[in-house]
Amino acid sequence: MYKIFVVRDRGLYKNITEENFVLISPNNKKDGSLFCEIEVFEDFQSVVKIYGLICFYHVGERLDLFQFLNYQGDKLVSLFLGSYSLFTILENIEEYDKIRDLKNFKNILGTINDVSYLNFYERSERRSFYKFKNTDFFMNEFLASRERLKAYGNGFDGINKLNILENVCVEINNGAKISFKINKKKDSLFPNAIYSIVGKNGLGKSIALKEIYKKYINNFNKIQVFSSGLISQSYFQGLAKNDDSYINVSKNSNFNYLISELLLFRGENLSSMLFFLLADIFSDERYDNVYISRLPFKEKLNLKQFFEKLGKSGFFNEADFSSMSIQRIIDGRNYSLSSGEKVILNVVFNMVLTVLKNGGENLFIFDEPENHLHPNFISQLMNFINKILYPSNSYAVIATHSPFIIKNLLKENILVLKQNNDLVVAEKITFNTFGANVETISQFVFGKNDLMELEREVVKELVESYPRDCNFDKNKIIENLSTHLSPELVVEVIEELRGENEVYK
Repeated sequence: MYKIFVVRDRGLYKNITEENFVLISPNNKKDGSLFCEIEVFEDFQSVVKIYGLICFYHVGERLDLFQFLNYQGDKLVSLFLGSYSLFTILENIEEYDKIRDLKNFKNILGTINDVSYLNFYERSERRSFYKFKNTDFFMNEFLASRERLKAYGNGFDGINKLNILENVCVEINNGAKISFKINKKKDSLFPNAIYSIVGKNGLGKSIALKEIYKKYINNFNKIQVFSSGLISQSYFQGLAKNDDSYINVSKNSNFNYLISELLLFRGENLSSMLFFLLADIFSDERYDNVYISRLPFKEKLNLKQFFEKLGKSGFFNEADFSSMSIQRIIDGRNYSLSSGEKVILNVVFNMVLTVLKNGGENLFIFDEPENHLHPNFISQLMNFINKILYPSNSYAVIATHSPFIIKNLLKENILVLKQNNDLVVAEKITFNTFGANVETISQFVFGKNDLMELEREVVKELVESYPRDCNFDKNKIIENLSTHLSPELVVEVIEELRGENEVYK
């Protein structure tokens, strides 16, 4: 039995003197080490597991790796690699140290490209190993794997400006304080990195966005503003008319330009990662029939296929993409995208371009993104935003009055602006909002008096149409009203008739 230490830094690594394997990998243990025992193989001095790739350094004569894997491969995989199937043996300690000491994901991909003789192996279903003589296999398979988001997100740890930013706190002109605690423990499932300022119009939501932009512009690599046109570009101090930091999503997007901009970055490791991310986003079945049309070759590709091919370094010899367009094709007929779909593509493409141009650690500001969007599109947009924030170590702040946005967020990341006499106050929501009922959210944010005016008027008229001093047949009422009203609204009518509902009195 040999020992494996998981250590956090080089100093701890040097302090280990006994003959063993050494695995360099971050962990949450404050003492800097995590100890375990495992059966390993002779003649290996060190091993590093980084972003899903296992790197061994072999001491002594150059090892015939192919023979070794066929002889010891099953034991190696079952005892050490686990779910990781990509690994290599480095030829000298310098290359091992070069990979081990890397601090961000972009550099490790560059290093692996530099080490041209790395041989990668993948375990097949027949329990044997196949040899690949270049790094293309690793780049394509790993970047498209489930590990890519985690790898890329972790790649910014230790180098970002946000390590020193604990809170976002501003005051709006009436003295109300807007304060969010920055969540450093983001994950790809929950929207931990999305914050929201909610309230009726006129309470200062847009002012808060402006103050956040002014105060924290130097804390992020880029602050990108998305507006539906309600607040102008000049509203944000320092934004010139030609500054790409402001995007009006309500205008028709020039997708030819946006995709051409994306293509400028093709062939780079960071772009491959983000192209696979776009392919993942557009794997949503609602985009199966949305195609890139008029490509400079005959192949027809939907959005998912297009970005997958870009991620695998496709189209390198193609120069003329100026006539591309994005269309929905159903039964051979072309249809334009809806205005809501254009807004979503506009936001997604521009967010990815921001990351490509500036790296991670960005802040995306959204002013009422729900405008021009159907509620189903709102949920879709929130999902896509979260998918881009997580791997790029970025954050978003949204000003909104839509309960459909709030139901896609965590309660601790939401501030509600309310009028209290002559003052505006910021309140936290007291119930779990993620997946909550839209009406419950509306009642907390806007109050019962402002809740769904039309529904209240309909219920009032229906109740008045029934004589109060006589018995009513509940089943008959349900039968008569269910054709046009939701079950919830039918219940409101019945409860009001019983004198139990105070909302409509």
